[in-house]
Amino acid sequence: RGKVSEGETVERKEMYKRRKKGSFFFFKQKTAYEMLRSLVGSEMCIRDRFYRTQNANKRSGGYADRFKWWGPIEEINLGSGMDDYPRFNGTSVSEVNIDAQVWMIFWSDAMRLFSGDLGRQADKIFFNQRFQNTLKNMAELLDKSDLLYKDLLVDEETRKQHTFSQHFGYINLFPLAFGLLPKGSAELNATLDFIYNNDTIWSEYGLRSLHIHDEFYGVGSNYWRGPVWVGINYLVLKGLKLHYSDVPEAVKIYTELRENLMNNICLLYTSP
Repeated sequence: RGKVSEGETVERKEMYKRRKKGSFFFFKQKTAYEMLRSLVGSEMCIRDRFYRTQNANKRSGGYADRFKWWGPIEEINLGSGMDDYPRFNGTSVSEVNIDAQVWMIFWSDAMRLFSGDLGRQADKIFFNQRFQNTLKNMAELLDKSDLLYKDLLVDEETRKQHTFSQHFGYINLFPLAFGLLPKGSAELNATLDFIYNNDTIWSEYGLRSLHIHDEFYGVGSNYWRGPVWVGINYLVLKGLKLHYSDVPEAVKIYTELRENLMNNICLLYTSP
């Protein structure tokens, strides 16, 4: 970087002193506007790559606005972050993943707002189109037999015979966690009923990652096949409070789930 100025040398020495005391600070703080411009710029760089690689129709190209987590094998899906969560039924594999779809709704919504704030109209139009289409296409993932949103599966060889995944757990909660279920809707009621049931994923320690009667519950490495994950529980709690705080059943679930989760965390923290 060239010669270090005397002032910067002093600044570094002060940083090292504060670091020893356990504090942390930046050399130069950026304004929110500067950070926003950097964020949009970096996101635009990866935009086309992400749409291309996670596009459910990437074999045919183009923007389908339907998304899945692509990986080398269906049994272990590292791209989703929920590695061993079951994404298949027999010979049927993922065609569209509900959690991927919801994350892209959230991301494109944020990016269209950021682009508008920065006056980047072309980017705003692009992300707004992605947001509208991705949100509309989420309706294809609603199983009308039980009113839960699920992964859409397809026969691996024929690429036909679409079915809904019969593995229930965290992925069914993403529409609620991001406030995409209308208040008073049958879909919201169905999801709340699914959550608040000791015979599904509810427990005194928090929400289980997989339905307790699923054939893969507790099987194998048992990573996302039953254990309670704080991060997903937090997303659900946040969604309940932020979007459904005036829905009595949601408030009840929020209050009990929060207490269960905090008691679990405190118990683990104080255990020898």
